[in-house]
Amino acid sequence: DSGKGLRPCAVMVNNIEASLPQYGIYNADVLFEIVAEGGITRLMALYADESDIPNVCSVRSARYYYMLFAQSFDAVYLHFGADEYVAKPMFKELSIDHIDGMYDSSIYGRDSDRLAYMDLEHTAYLDGSLVPEHLSALGMRTELKEGYDSIFSFYDEFTKPAGDDCTKATLYFSDWYWSQFDYNEKSKTYKKLHNGNKHMDQAKNKQLEFKNIVILEVPEIKIIDTHKNIVGFDMEGGSGYLITAGKKKSINWSKDGDFGKIVLTDDNGSPVNLNTGKTYIGVIQNGGASFS
Repeated sequence: DSGKGLRPCAVMVNNIEASLPQYGIYNADVLFEIVAEGGITRLMALYADESDIPNVCSVRSARYYYMLFAQSFDAVYLHFGADEYVAKPMFKELSIDHIDGMYDSSIYGRDSDRLAYMDLEHTAYLDGSLVPEHLSALGMRTELKEGYDSIFSFYDEFTKPAGDDCTKATLYFSDWYWSQFDYNEKSKTYKKLHNGNKHMDQAKNKQLEFKNIVILEVPEIKIIDTHKNIVGFDMEGGSGYLITAGKKKSINWSKDGDFGKIVLTDDNGSPVNLNTGKTYIGVIQNGGASFS
């Protein structure tokens, strides 16, 4: 709630094995995970309050579908680089507020510890403390656009929705990248594993955990640009699942246009409530998840 009325910031984060562990992502209010080229995944960490962003590492390049999901939250998009063929033209065409570390290093740096043992591409970090001042210096709007409402509805108190029991969910992004979520009854959160290992935040020394797991299914994820094997998918909507409080519920999702919000509804068309807390959103092909 501390970010109420302020624009969130969305940060692109590396998720390739060689770059792990990340730091700063435990603090994210919403964490997206979607496949990128070659079957790896990338993350987008959303922070509701621009004055409370930690240092985040490692920051990577833009992908157009992440940019458009960020617009669902009216977020400023923070990244390090962008492909020439899809993302760069889209930034211009849609006038998306973004800060690219390749051209504006004011809020980005290189992690000197990591430089000693990692490839350069895994070492860029965002200095969260510098973001508010830099947004002001650039003259970027820092308040939510007029008439914007949160895309999420929340229960007043912790609630177990009707649905099947679900203490474990696994999202298969490709043959070698998957995310598993194990329900912890004590914390009432789902603890995340990345390719079978605990997904840790280095700075917090904590395993990522979420009150809500939102799975958005799409019919097909395919290569849309052969120059860089960039993948894409239809973003208009589809079916999906909400997993929270040890329960699984079928949902539908839609997104109306480039700047449209993600809308989550149940099978009756009513808005879907989440439990208050951190939310993970994973995008997979139809049938790409298993539950137990």
